[in-house]
Amino acid sequence: MKNSNVNPCHILAPSYYIYIVVLFLFSFSPQKVFSQCVTAKGTIDGTVFADANNNGIINAGEGGVSDVLVQAYDQNGVLVGSATTGGAGTFSFANLTDGIMVRLNFNHNNRQSASLVGSDNGSSVQFVQVPACNVSFGLVSEAFFCNEKTEIVTTCFVQGTTNININEPTIVGIEYGFNSATPPRKLASHGETGSIWGLAWKNSSKEIFSAAFVKQHAGLTPSGHDAIFRTIPSGAGFSTSLFTKLSTLGQAVGTLSVTDVANCDFGSQVGKMGLGAIVTSPDEKHLFVVNIYNNTLVKLPTIAPTAANTVSYQIPDPGCSNGEYSAFALKYHGGKIYVGVTCTAATAKTSSASSANVYEFEPTTGSFKLVFTTNYIKGFWYDYPSDGLGQSHWLTDIDFTDDGNMLLSLSDRLGHRYCRTSSNRLDEQKPDLLMVWNNNGTWQLENNGSAGSFSGTGIGNGQGPGGGEFFGYDHWITDPLYHSEIAIGSIFVM
Repeated sequence: MKNSNVNPCHILAPSYYIYIVVLFLFSFSPQKVFSQCVTAKGTIDGTVFADANNNGIINAGEGGVSDVLVQAYDQNGVLVGSATTGGAGTFSFANLTDGIMVRLNFNHNNRQSASLVGSDNGSSVQFVQVPACNVSFGLVSEAFFCNEKTEIVTTCFVQGTTNININEPTIVGIEYGFNSATPPRKLASHGETGSIWGLAWKNSSKEIFSAAFVKQHAGLTPSGHDAIFRTIPSGAGFSTSLFTKLSTLGQAVGTLSVTDVANCDFGSQVGKMGLGAIVTSPDEKHLFVVNIYNNTLVKLPTIAPTAANTVSYQIPDPGCSNGEYSAFALKYHGGKIYVGVTCTAATAKTSSASSANVYEFEPTTGSFKLVFTTNYIKGFWYDYPSDGLGQSHWLTDIDFTDDGNMLLSLSDRLGHRYCRTSSNRLDEQKPDLLMVWNNNGTWQLENNGSAGSFSGTGIGNGQGPGGGEFFGYDHWITDPLYHSEIAIGSIFVM
């Protein structure tokens, strides 16, 4: 069996996932290989190419990619030009000032991935001095690499401390073209990682990064609640080791007041301590991870992180009641990082004070912009009684469709906090999955199962905003009325 870790479209999702598979065909031009070029005053010229073998180099037979939006910003962050690549993949900016530095953002859709950074591929964000004529950016299409052998990778939770059930899997992979007889492949075990949620993939080195997650009954390793682990190919299998801890990188991470995962007070720390989602930058030089303790977005190198080269950014309060908010979800999309924040209403204890919020983070400036808010989330956060069954929605994942619409995946915090001394079995939790339509740059929540021009499968079913839901089939197939919501907090659009 082919080891599909080599695929740049390798799928990473922490829990339950819903995925969309679309094949995209590049527009090809005749062969275009660069050697010398002549710069013209006040211009930037370049090409976006189809890097079929994912090596970061324009090889013979690799043509251009059309319809890629390239945006140019000056040193003040002001948009100074916008161009769309033509049939040969070329773009051009004119009337610029010689000598200034310009930031180029390459905006491609979800059916494409940035290829390996190399001599002809400088990543999806590039800084270029005017004039220039040899700027290039490589893209890989699913049509080349994604197939039934591509692996979907997800995490599993294991009950108990990490010195029991040590060989039970915590990271597994399964072929996209799986059937009921397809075995999953264990990539990491409970004894190696303990409880984890966030996963990030570094394609150039085939590394999986995973982030510690505080969950009732699921043990953490001795490395603690701020640990990031690294899983790499090793012989015929994989090996996992501690990559770093945020506390060793100079970050405040707090101290767990209860460390016994069987103690029902341990679960009161869920969503307040530990790490949230983790993503890799397009150039694969940095990781971004949410430090739940102080609601910061932490940026660290994927190689040899230290306190000196680690930076944290304070995620703003979107105006939550009593200032109670919890950041968690992350998605790198279109050169920006989208950050999901939940207003928890833990003190107000009313769903009207709860909300899901999305910030757009600009990595080059470190600035946050609130782009979407909805109070259509159910319940509020509470810790006691620890075996209460009330909903506590928590925005834990974000993704985007090929049409540029946003998906918000809501966990029910109940599923991670629940504790009963007589039995820890939980049969009922009610998460949700929401569609947010991109109406020419304005984000609009689905209404009665429709989002803009798109109609979902739950129109009029009484379960979503406006009396219906876009994703109407997110129920238990055996008995939809018994478990009407099963999308338990994570999603990846394929």
